[in-house]
Amino acid sequence: MDNPHCVIDTETSASVRYLKLGYLFDLMAMFAFGAYFNIYLHRIGLTGKEIGMVAACGPLVALISQPFWGGVADNRLGRTKALRLLVFMSATLCPFFLVSRQVVILMMVVTAISFFSNSVVPMMDSIAMGFVNGSESGFAKIRLWGTVGGIISTLIAGILFEYIDVGYVFFMYAGLMYLCWVSTHYLPHIPPVKAEDSPVGSPVGGLLRLLSSRDFRLLTLSAFLLQVTNHCHQSFFGVYLVEHGATESIIGVAWLLALLSELAFWLSYRFLEGYDARTLYLFGAGCFSLRWLLNAVIAAPSVVVMTQMLTGASLSITYLSGVSLVDKFAPVDLRATGQTIFTGLTLGGGAIVGSLVGGVLYDVVGLKTLYIGTAILALVAIPPLLQLSTEDRHNTWSRAV
Repeated sequence: MDNPHCVIDTETSASVRYLKLGYLFDLMAMFAFGAYFNIYLHRIGLTGKEIGMVAACGPLVALISQPFWGGVADNRLGRTKALRLLVFMSATLCPFFLVSRQVVILMMVVTAISFFSNSVVPMMDSIAMGFVNGSESGFAKIRLWGTVGGIISTLIAGILFEYIDVGYVFFMYAGLMYLCWVSTHYLPHIPPVKAEDSPVGSPVGGLLRLLSSRDFRLLTLSAFLLQVTNHCHQSFFGVYLVEHGATESIIGVAWLLALLSELAFWLSYRFLEGYDARTLYLFGAGCFSLRWLLNAVIAAPSVVVMTQMLTGASLSITYLSGVSLVDKFAPVDLRATGQTIFTGLTLGGGAIVGSLVGGVLYDVVGLKTLYIGTAILALVAIPPLLQLSTEDRHNTWSRAV
């Protein structure tokens, strides 16, 4: 339950400011990379299937790396030290994308960087939830700075890559992640937490403990299905616009609209008071389906970019609800593990299926037909949510914000 009496002391308040900077720089890097990576692959001659193969490597390694880093944070290094290592290695490895244009080499680089980069945001989320004592509104105040970073990055990148080669996005990512790494040095050390009755910490043990929860399984299944649809969209939306004559500036506008929608959500979370987390998640799933349906029926690329304004009502609302629910489902000694495993199984697993299946279907049937399928799949994600437990002992279905 969101704690309205949550008080952050002076030391924690200073740490929160640096964590906001961390979100700012990290999401600046992520949004620039995410918007232009597949366009870079398209420009160097990769087919839709090859782009899907390269893009799927990151989520595939996340299925292993995220439980691993969650276990390392909860049982070995602590969350802050683990975060510093993840950010530093992500920044250092990114420029290696320019070493070769061969698909196999690109897949190897994606695998290497994703082993570290995929766990950065869930590790930050776990730290943020700890700073605000599980308060969803407190978390939203911190997390919105990531969206601000994404907006700044999208504006800069959209103009910048009109004049320079899109391959420079890898240096942009590295520089921003190094700034994020600097900000993490001002965060307090968070030591590993072990419950007295918990088994010896291991990624496999943490995974089994979390999956023993029926609610965690149902939430993960629903989130997985939604992320399959989202990654079909993210993997090929930019390429689709390019093939229909859109410039880098128009692509930048498309992602900017998505970010502005997200920012509007993070700024308006107080208006959602009174709605429980399950209701918000159900609403977000419905908006995902509506969004993909609109993308399927709108013919003009210059108009279809407007559907990006539904991002806040779909992606952001499920993101907030998901982080909150996982934080409450997970045992106290598995808070970081819970976030990383949930992200690995949903964002990771969903991205694998979305990238591979989406790549094949994009080549065979085109994006319009693909969007019809994703609209239906988003509706399939709703029934598992309806089966989630509402028992008070879980302290889960009280106020979501």
